[in-house]
Amino acid sequence: LVKPFPFVEIDPSEWAAETRAVDVDMGNPYLVEDSVMLRLPAGTASARHPAPSTMNAGETGGYDTSFEGKGNALLCKRKFRLAVSRFPAEHWAPLRKWFLDMAANDAQPIVLEMRPAP
Repeated sequence: LVKPFPFVEIDPSEWAAETRAVDVDMGNPYLVEDSVMLRLPAGTASARHPAPSTMNAGETGGYDTSFEGKGNALLCKRKFRLAVSRFPAEHWAPLRKWFLDMAANDAQPIVLEMRPAP
């Protein structure tokens, strides 16, 4: 098992509260793009990766992942855009769901299946 995105993970515990009493201030709008090239070890029979995902939150932002096989390597890409950075407390439920969905997506591993040794 290999995690495709080892950097800047969303911590689900930060989004555990069911309700919120004060506004959420995420600082400034931002864009994070990562790409990780995984070189598959010799003897790899298959590499099963998560399905590509798109979580479009309209004007608020977006989150996308993609995977592309290139010979003995797998290119994993992730893009997270947050255009709105302050959210009223009453918007907590959909914001919380969006971040928890991103965290769950990032937690999906790539599964490498190795050929049996001769």
